[in-house]
Amino acid sequence: MRKLVTDSRPRIAVANTPVQHLLPVLLTRCLYENVVRGGASDTLSELARFICRSKRLVRVISLNVDNLLELEVERTDPNRLEVISRQRHRVQTGIPTYHLHGFLPIDQLHDVPKWAQSRRSSRQGTKKTSQVREHSHEPVPEGVVFTDSQYWQSVATPLSFANFVFANALHDSSCIFIGLSMTDLNVIRWLGLSATEFRREYEREFAVRGQWQFQAPNPYFRHCWIRPGTDDRTGFVEHFLAKRGVYTHAVENWGAKSVRGALGELLEFDPKANA
Repeated sequence: MRKLVTDSRPRIAVANTPVQHLLPVLLTRCLYENVVRGGASDTLSELARFICRSKRLVRVISLNVDNLLELEVERTDPNRLEVISRQRHRVQTGIPTYHLHGFLPIDQLHDVPKWAQSRRSSRQGTKKTSQVREHSHEPVPEGVVFTDSQYWQSVATPLSFANFVFANALHDSSCIFIGLSMTDLNVIRWLGLSATEFRREYEREFAVRGQWQFQAPNPYFRHCWIRPGTDDRTGFVEHFLAKRGVYTHAVENWGAKSVRGALGELLEFDPKANA
């Protein structure tokens, strides 16, 4: 394994790396070996554009282990995002970004390609401690999920990192789901618990007022799922999510133009005007 990651590109300096740490660096090498970013507009660049333009963005949650989105955002705003984990949880000036299934940034490579080199200015970097600067560049391999057992272990306790982050997002913000499988069992569970809690609080409020006869808002649209039309041909998932407060926005395809249009509508949406 040492020979593989040191003799051919992309290389990783592992001469003094303990054996137990070799697997994460090998995974990183395999993950980015054939990745190239040429600057053309695509879904990733449109997401980065949305993140840089949005003034109401509270957090970014990803189930991916790469840092391609962070690198894309850096092209426009080097200090916009800050990667947070259970061990590194202090947010400075950026928007917190959470990788719920572990984190393997490209920075582990010895010869990081030019397109992926950090654009954070040295002037700004000198104002940060090493602990803060490492947020976006230090791997979190302990959270990587391979097996069914690891998948359920990540959410086995009420205050697990994944449960805590997702529950807070559903509670205090309106979420945009894009590029995420909405039939994922944990996503369904999180949405179901959130919708149940909302209805319980709604009923409690009316009970305090003595208004026993009431009609709770159903569906209560608070979140949005962006998907191409081919992802739900029967409409079953859309109907299922509507019962959990998720509005579905269908796009023609994952091309840059379609994604930009959908995200642009969300940017222009005024919740006060539509209250």
